[in-house]
Amino acid sequence: MKPVYAMIPARGGSKGISRKNLAPLAGKPLIAYTIEAALASRSVERVMVSTEDPEIAGVAREWGAEVPFRRPVELAADSVPGGAVSRHWLEWVNQQQDHPWAVVHLQTTSPLRTSDDIDAAVELLERVDCACVCSVSPVREHPAYMYRLIGNHAEPVLSNGVLPNHRSEVEPLYRLNGAIFATRFEAALSVGQFCVHPFAAYVMPVERSIDIDTPLDLLLAEAILTRTGACTAAKRSGD
Repeated sequence: MKPVYAMIPARGGSKGISRKNLAPLAGKPLIAYTIEAALASRSVERVMVSTEDPEIAGVAREWGAEVPFRRPVELAADSVPGGAVSRHWLEWVNQQQDHPWAVVHLQTTSPLRTSDDIDAAVELLERVDCACVCSVSPVREHPAYMYRLIGNHAEPVLSNGVLPNHRSEVEPLYRLNGAIFATRFEAALSVGQFCVHPFAAYVMPVERSIDIDTPLDLLLAEAILTRTGACTAAKRSGD
C-alpha cells in the first residue's frame, strides 16, 4: 500500500467550548474519536497529533497517536490561520527520511467521521485525476429559500427571487464539512496546505458531518452516538 500519514491538529485553546479537544463525549475525550478512526483506517500508516498543549499530547498518546514534536506556542493562538499549522507539519514531515504518498487532515471536531470514510476518501484520491479529495455533505438549508434583511424588508439571496414549489426542483448543493482532506503529499507541500484546487468530493451523510463548535453540537453528537450504540447492541442481541 502507498504510505499515508494522518495529521490531527489539536490546540489547547478554544472559543465556543473550553478545552474543546478534551471535552467529554459519550465517555471519551473528543479527540479520541478522530484518533480511533484514523488508527482503524486500512489506508493510514501513521497517526500524528499537532499540539502545543502537554495535556492534549498526553491524552493523544494514551489513545495511540504519535506526538512527534511540540507545536510552537505562537502557532496555537486564535488568530493563527489553519494553513500556518498545516504548513508547519508538512515541512516537518518533509524533513524526515521517508515521505508519504498522501497526507490526510482530520479535524477533531468531526467525531462521527468513520475509518470507512477515511479509506473511501483515500481510495477516491487514488482513482481521480486530482491532487486532493475533500469531504462534503448535502446542504440542509438551500439558498433558494434564504433571504437577507434590508431594514424590515426581506430580499431573496438568489437573484431571480423565484421560490421553488418543491425541494425536488432545486439543484442539490454540497458544503465542505471539514472532516477529511486527503491530499497527495507533494501537492500539499507545494502550497503549504491540505485543500488543493481543483479537488474531488467525497460525499458524507449529514448525520456523520456534525462539526463540534457549541455545547449544542456536543449534545447532538452524543445523542447520535448513543442511538447508534443502542441500535448496534440490539442487532447483536437479536432484538
